[in-house]
Amino acid sequence: MSKSGLKLLQTMRKHKSLVYTLNFMKDRQQLVSSSLDNSIVIWSEINLSNPKYLTKLNDHKDSVRCLNYSSHFQSLIISGSDDHNIKFWYYQNSYSSWSCQQTIREHNDSVYGLSMNQEGTTLISCSSDKQILVMNRDNSNMKYWKVIQTIHVKKWGLRICYINNNMFAFLPHSNGEQWKGGKTLHIYTLTKDTKKFRKREEYKIQGGGQFCDAEFPALFVQSKQILFLKNGCTINLLKFNVFNNSIQEDTYQCKLQQFIYFDCKDKDECGALFGTISENGEYLITWDWKKGQIQVRRYQEILDINQI
Repeated sequence: MSKSGLKLLQTMRKHKSLVYTLNFMKDRQQLVSSSLDNSIVIWSEINLSNPKYLTKLNDHKDSVRCLNYSSHFQSLIISGSDDHNIKFWYYQNSYSSWSCQQTIREHNDSVYGLSMNQEGTTLISCSSDKQILVMNRDNSNMKYWKVIQTIHVKKWGLRICYINNNMFAFLPHSNGEQWKGGKTLHIYTLTKDTKKFRKREEYKIQGGGQFCDAEFPALFVQSKQILFLKNGCTINLLKFNVFNNSIQEDTYQCKLQQFIYFDCKDKDECGALFGTISENGEYLITWDWKKGQIQVRRYQEILDINQI
């Protein structure tokens, strides 16, 4: 990013309604977006001043709320929708096209969050049906996924994110308040004997009770071991220290390092805050709907004098 600031290169128009997600596929030099119009659109990232529309995927019957992209074994787009389905799209080299190879239909309501572990072998999802699904790749068929655990939760949530292969974070809504930010972040860890996830602890975060929509997924930056978590009109930065244990469950420390509040409420007390993190965690980019601003913040680590 230049010191002179941001520059608009191009406005890309192919969706017919609100755009919910935008993901970069670096290895393919492409972008993938999803929308309220039920579609997924793939664009070329080459020469963004003159962007090229490549294809549109239309198998979903309702809004596509979340996307996840993986290139671990083969180019794979995973989508979650208001039609309750999770779809797995693989790129077919022989046909130079994307196709849906599998649909998981075990959610009973909208799918709002998806997260894949670092190895690309396990996927988790959250839905307004108060269920978290844990899915594994099949060892004999790497294109096939199967649900290996269903976790029932008391309050449904919009955000879920892997911390490492043995741990993930889940953010439920406030008690009895739909579309209100939760007051605690729930940490789940993998038990080594049963190979199942269980809720381990809850951590207080900021933004509880504030209006919270589904956009801006939780993102964990491995190089900094920091979880960036939108909750209402607040972004929480949580620092993790994980100590691997080959016999028992991993031990860890979690600390709320910083929170950033955005005065993004309108007269109806609804907030709209969207954003993302650069891959190395250096830049936090947000869109403040109320102010009509794109804001860029740079990460600065402050050393604890007791650790020097």
